[in-house]
Amino acid sequence: MSDNSTGVGARALLELQQALAAGNDSVVSGLLDDRFAAMLVEDALAVRDSIHELPGDFYLKHPRHLMTKSLAEAMGHVHVVDVDVRRRFVEWAKTSQFAQPRDSIALTVEHMRSDIAAARWTEAAEHAHAIQRQLGRSRDVSGFPDIAPLVLLRAGQAMLYVGDSTAAAHAFGEAHRWANAQGRHPIDAFVRDHLAISDALAGGYHLAASRIVPTDEYPTTAPGTSPHSFEIVGRLVRAMLSVELMRPDSAELSVAAVALDQADTDMWWLGAHAHARHELLWGNPLPELTRLEQRIRNQPTMTDLSMLPGRLLHADAVSLHQMLGNMVEARLLLDKVRSHGEASTEQIAAQARQLLLDRRYRQALDLLRYALRSGDRKPALRVLRLSGAYLQDGDVSAQEVDSVASLLLATGAYGSLQEAVPEVQRRLLARVRVHRAPSNAYPFPQRQLDVTERERDVLVALRDHSSVREIARLLGVSENTVKTHKRGLYRKLGVKSRAEALAVAAHHRVLG
Repeated sequence: MSDNSTGVGARALLELQQALAAGNDSVVSGLLDDRFAAMLVEDALAVRDSIHELPGDFYLKHPRHLMTKSLAEAMGHVHVVDVDVRRRFVEWAKTSQFAQPRDSIALTVEHMRSDIAAARWTEAAEHAHAIQRQLGRSRDVSGFPDIAPLVLLRAGQAMLYVGDSTAAAHAFGEAHRWANAQGRHPIDAFVRDHLAISDALAGGYHLAASRIVPTDEYPTTAPGTSPHSFEIVGRLVRAMLSVELMRPDSAELSVAAVALDQADTDMWWLGAHAHARHELLWGNPLPELTRLEQRIRNQPTMTDLSMLPGRLLHADAVSLHQMLGNMVEARLLLDKVRSHGEASTEQIAAQARQLLLDRRYRQALDLLRYALRSGDRKPALRVLRLSGAYLQDGDVSAQEVDSVASLLLATGAYGSLQEAVPEVQRRLLARVRVHRAPSNAYPFPQRQLDVTERERDVLVALRDHSSVREIARLLGVSENTVKTHKRGLYRKLGVKSRAEALAVAAHHRVLG
């Protein structure tokens, strides 16, 4: 954690404590007006304890700060504010000449917090959009650099839950802008984590990783507080990035580290997704499938298929079934998923993968072609299209492989390599270097290679002879003839070397 002694929140908190000690109510009031959210993120419990000492007549003079006090108590325990306090604040905000736009925003925020606490996600998202509109149309921006980053962060989360990813990304972007409007707000590190989530869910893992700030730049948070829940989100997104960037050593540490954190935040599903992806790539899919299905059963509201977490985790469950060869279960779950509105990229990938596993190559390619034409450029779909083309036609061009490899290098979506059939994956790995290739593989069909008799003779000769001259002498043909058959053989096998040719031939049992 950082030494934030010169940060906006730390300075304001020190000034608040000094003003309280000196009995300077006007300074206290000013700090609560202009720096309350920054102090809250910096140390929610210290703020709660400090303003709890204020006398009752202070709150009679400053009704807004009665709400502030209740918010500090709520933030300290991730609860909502006192109902009576909220009622009194509403009356004051509607009738007082001193009420400001931020006061009406605070009311909407509290409605959104109440909805989130009660798992009313659709209503929370509606209030989140209302908050964005209020912030956007207000001419009086007093206090906005302090409250807007925190408000927009929570609004973006609510939008993300219901699958409005574009609006969520915009909210997080605006939160970042406000967080740097007057010095660096301590919540900015957490805002950047959420921007990283938006990037990662869109398939941009390199961009997501660039958002993350060093761990020593984060404010210290107390367990059980709302700011601490933001800190946990940062751990979850780091775990997800470690997996998708295929850094298995750090991924194993990150995934293990988040296991105990998941219950402490509404964003627990990111950790569940990271766990499932890790086990799909390198681990044991069977116990992970059991754990994931239990999580889905335990969180029926959040994992409903109308919710982004539900769509994401159900797609993970389909993938685990497919990895284990449970095709009947995978198809049944896909049918359930397809019956709930527009499909996510993860669902399209799972459906296309199932079609490939069922040898329905044309249908898979049609589905992928439509998704890609509709603007979805997520790398997994491009890799699946390569696999489908190979399984249908027996080959893919070097240009197509290079194009997908360039996309993987640009985005860091290396986890998508698992969507490639072995022959395509090998060619991609020759262009995309990763720390460790996937050790688990989907049971894609093996294509029967159409090798001619002469190409088979050349292949047999390659086992014991490396030079064209030796093979030509053995087969009684010209060196040019050997070269022609060798080129055709390598093209069909999708290889560039003798060692690769022999390995692929053995895998496909070309020689029996």
